Amino acid sequence: MNNNVSTQAFDFGCAYIQTLPHVQNRDEFGTNEEYTDYLNHRREIYFNEYLDATSYAHEQFKNLQTKNDDVQD
Repeated sequence: MNNNVSTQAFDFGCAYIQTLPHVQNRDEFGTNEEYTDYLNHRREIYFNEYLDATSYAHEQFKNLQTKNDDVQD
């Protein structure tokens, strides 16, 4: 795995861990399998949101840099 992907995975992991206090309680599920499925689905949704947010931020910073470059010319 290249260093950039490794760093992104680490960043995602750090961000995701911060959401864990908001996970539903195990007691709210009938079985361990239901709870595991919930956690897996939640992580997948969060990962997709993470990708969307980082993609958005990347585009915004590119646009900002382009505007700054145009002003300096």
